[in-house]
Amino acid sequence: MTKVITEQKTASGTGLFGKSAWRFAFYAVLIPNIVFLLIMPMIIMGRVLTPLLFLLAGLIALRAPKWLNYLMFLGIAVLDLILIISLAFHLRIGRVIESFPYLFDINIFEEPLYVFGPLMIAGMALLAAFLINKHRENLRGFSPLMATVSALAICFMGYRLDMPHVSKYQGPVDSAVLQTKLAYPAVDAPQKNLLIVMVEGMGAFDDPHDRAQLENYITRALDGNRFEYSKGETYFHGSTTGSAARELCGEWGDHKSYFGAESFDCLPRRYGDAGYATYAYHGFTQNMFARDKWYPRIGFEHLYFQEQLEARDDLNIERRCGGVFEGLCDEDVARLVKAEMTQLSEPPKMLYWLTLNSHIPFDPLVDGPLNCDTENPAIAPKDVCQLTELWGQVFDDTLSIANDPNLPPTDILIVGDHHTPMVSRVSKTRFTRHKVDWYLLRDKRLTNEVEVASR
Repeated sequence: MTKVITEQKTASGTGLFGKSAWRFAFYAVLIPNIVFLLIMPMIIMGRVLTPLLFLLAGLIALRAPKWLNYLMFLGIAVLDLILIISLAFHLRIGRVIESFPYLFDINIFEEPLYVFGPLMIAGMALLAAFLINKHRENLRGFSPLMATVSALAICFMGYRLDMPHVSKYQGPVDSAVLQTKLAYPAVDAPQKNLLIVMVEGMGAFDDPHDRAQLENYITRALDGNRFEYSKGETYFHGSTTGSAARELCGEWGDHKSYFGAESFDCLPRRYGDAGYATYAYHGFTQNMFARDKWYPRIGFEHLYFQEQLEARDDLNIERRCGGVFEGLCDEDVARLVKAEMTQLSEPPKMLYWLTLNSHIPFDPLVDGPLNCDTENPAIAPKDVCQLTELWGQVFDDTLSIANDPNLPPTDILIVGDHHTPMVSRVSKTRFTRHKVDWYLLRDKRLTNEVEVASR
C-alpha cells in the first residue's frame, strides 16, 4: 500500500501537466520574463529570442553547477538588454557592444529607468536561477512541454506586436540631399551657401494634423519672396551616425564606415573641393562615436563640438541642456551657427548642424506654445507634443537664420536623422515606419539673377 501511494505522489508531480512542470515553467519562463509581460501592452521591446534562451538555460541548470547557473541567467539578461537596444535604435549587436564605453560620456543616473530597468531585469533573472537551484532536486523527471509552449507564446507575442515597429528598411539608399539635388555643388551657377540642420529624433509624422503643427513653425515665419519652400520624406537606416552616412555620403552605413581610408567621397568633401569652407557643429562631446576622427575624413575642415565651443572665452556659453545627454543648448548653438552663416566672407560655406536636445529621454519645454501640459494640447499624446515643441524650437532658430538680412544666398535643408525612438505603443503609432521628414528652403536670389541674365 505504501508503495502505491508513493508512486501516485510521484506521478502527480511529473508528467505533461504535473506540479513539477508547472513549477519549472514558472521558474524558467515566467519569472525572467515577468517584467516584460507586465509592460508589453504599453511598451515596445521586440523580444523574440531571449524567452527561449531562458528556457534553455533552465533546462541546463537542472544539472549544471549552481554558480554557473547564476552566470548563465545573468548573461542572458545582459544579452536581452543588448537586443532591446539594438532593435530600438536600429543598431547591429556589435555596434551596441562597441558603444558601451560611451556610457561614460552620458549622465545615465539622470534617468531612473536607465538604472532601475536593467537592475530589475537582472534581478529577476538571478531570482529564476536561485529558485531553480533551490528546487531542482524536485524538478527532475517532468515534461518540459508546458514551459516550451509558454516560452514560444511569449516569443510569438513579441514578434506579432513589436517586430513591425522595430524592423529595418531594406530598400535602396535614399536621402533628402539626393531628392533635393544638393549632393553636388553647382558648377554652372553662382555658388550659394548650404546649411544642413540634422534634427535629433525627428521621424515622419503619420497624421497630417501633427505634421502641420510642426510645419507651422516654418510657414508662419517664411519669407516667400526670398525662399522657395518644399518638403518630403525619405527612408532612414540605422541611428544618428547612419543618418550622416545617408545624407552626407549617400549610402547606408555608420561611423565605422569611415575609418578604412583617409578620405571619402562625401558631400563635405565635394563642396570643399569646389572651393567651399566646410563646417560641422554639434553641442555634445566629440568623443561620442569618435566624430572628431571621421568627420575630417568625409571632408569637414572646421569642427565645433562641445569641447571647442566651451574653450572659446569670447562665446561665453554657460548654459547646459538635457539630462542623460547633457550638452550645450541647441538654442545657443543656433546662435553660433547664425553668426557663422551671416558673416560676409569668402569662400562660400557649407555647414552641417546636428542638434542634441530632442534626444530621448529629453527635458520638455516649460509652458511651450503647443499647450502640451493642458487639457487641450495641439498634439496627443503628451510626449509627442513635447518633443514636437523641441523640434519647433530648432525650426524657430533656423528660420531666424533664414530671415536675417545679413545672410548671403543660402539653401537650408532641415531633415530628421532617424525614426523617433518612442517605446510607448500609442506614441509610436503617431509616426510613419522607416521614414523621416525633410523641409527645404531654397534661396531664390542667385537663382533669379541667373534666370534674368540668361534671357
